[in-house]
Amino acid sequence: MKNKFLFTALVFALVATLSLTGCAKSLTPEEIAQQALDGQALQKAISARNLDLCAAIQDQKTKEICEMTISEQKLKNEIVVGMDLLKCAQLKSEGLKKACEVEINAAIKAKEEDKRKYDEVMSFNRRVNEIVASGDGGKCATLEKQYWVNICKASFKK
Repeated sequence: MKNKFLFTALVFALVATLSLTGCAKSLTPEEIAQQALDGQALQKAISARNLDLCAAIQDQKTKEICEMTISEQKLKNEIVVGMDLLKCAQLKSEGLKKACEVEINAAIKAKEEDKRKYDEVMSFNRRVNEIVASGDGGKCATLEKQYWVNICKASFKK
């Protein structure tokens, strides 16, 4: 019983302290509605990546978060387009830094793969041209891929 009384007294003391310091401030219905509107405006601005939509937010801290987030996203996109991996470190958000690095690395790998495929096609094309120039259609069978064998054979039918 003594512990229950002590606990209740501590809870009342905590509530009184919070109320006096403003930490337990209850919001008016208007403030609650404004917070909801600010949240919706923040969500729309970030999803649309439109800095102008941040202006509709009343709460200054939320507005700053909105502006910073969109600015960071735009900077990340510029860095990715420029393919400069070192500039990813300029971003403040760890999530955006990681996304920046991943996107640039993926783009680099895609370019390398495109170059590899291009080089492979050019190599087969050279071999087909060499076979056609030699006049020996039997060499078409030495090509590894059926596609190139067919192109090679078709070149001799003309």
